[in-house]
Amino acid sequence: ETLTSGDFNGDGYDDLAIGTPHEDLGSIKDTGIVNIINGSFFGLTSTGNKFFTQTAFPQGGDEEGDRFGSSLAAGDFNGDGYDDLAIGAPYEDLSNGNVTDGGKVNTLYGSVTGLTTTGSQFWSQDDLIVSNPEAFDRFGTTLAVGDFNNDGYDDLAVGSPYEDIDSITDAGAVNIIYGSVFGLTTTGNQFWSQASSGVNDIAEEYDNFGSSLAVQDFNGDGYDDLAIGVPGEDLGSIINSGATQILYGSASGLVV
Repeated sequence: ETLTSGDFNGDGYDDLAIGTPHEDLGSIKDTGIVNIINGSFFGLTSTGNKFFTQTAFPQGGDEEGDRFGSSLAAGDFNGDGYDDLAIGAPYEDLSNGNVTDGGKVNTLYGSVTGLTTTGSQFWSQDDLIVSNPEAFDRFGTTLAVGDFNNDGYDDLAVGSPYEDIDSITDAGAVNIIYGSVFGLTTTGNQFWSQASSGVNDIAEEYDNFGSSLAVQDFNGDGYDDLAIGVPGEDLGSIINSGATQILYGSASGLVV
């Protein structure tokens, strides 16, 4: 149901990642899987194909309804010349099952042999100092990659459109995790919502800020910028008219 591409083995040919979040593994329903099809001089090929499930990661296993592979995004988070892959599992239960559908994102790093679980990462809002996981946040519903601070390392934007802001149900939020020579890191991570200073409008019920994400350098200053979809935004008396918020890149990362 999801696709992205990147050169995961650095051979000059882009490879294809395919997420199948409703894949059953044995009797485990909707746990999810991601397949990798390698590129070559002749195009995509079956040679060296890989697949990943959550059992590949030391931080977790396959569980019913996690929907691993619901979102995908590729970029070079550690600047080593190999593209890396972020994989969303927004229905992952956290804290030993006590936080239903809190959501997580796994990161696989590229190498000369392609994506590998060596150095893989497991991200939830528990890992980010500016937010905590709550039931039904569905962190990882959307993903996007860009170099927001132009330091040569790609950064990851993670949408949680069902995040409650204070007592405001499903207002939505976006976390930013910055890249470094060591890969994605908690250093300087950001949490954006319509309650953030300078962001247009205010957080309201069912705005679902972060339902969609897109990255481009809209003003040509060399820093990637982030467009954030707010499909539930009401405009006056027009219910669910929708809106888009733009955050601009800078040397310090995304700013309003």
